[in-house]
Amino acid sequence: MNTLAQQLLKNFDDLPETEQQAILLRRRFANAIEILKRAIDFDVPPLTDEDLVLNRTIFSIRRAINRIRYHRKRVNSR
Repeated sequence: MNTLAQQLLKNFDDLPETEQQAILLRRRFANAIEILKRAIDFDVPPLTDEDLVLNRTIFSIRRAINRIRYHRKRVNSR
């Protein structure tokens, strides 16, 4: 091992454990991002305005249904 690698390892070992963990976590996150970039097919066509509106409408309907179910459970549990 050359002196630069030894110095890097020594500097890392001298860091507080919380900083060592933060560095390792950032490295893992960077690796995960790179894997996702390679795994995802980026040739997906862009969404149209209609797609976005439809998606928002479906979300709103689902939220309303969940609210109704929640309130029914509360009323029935009394």
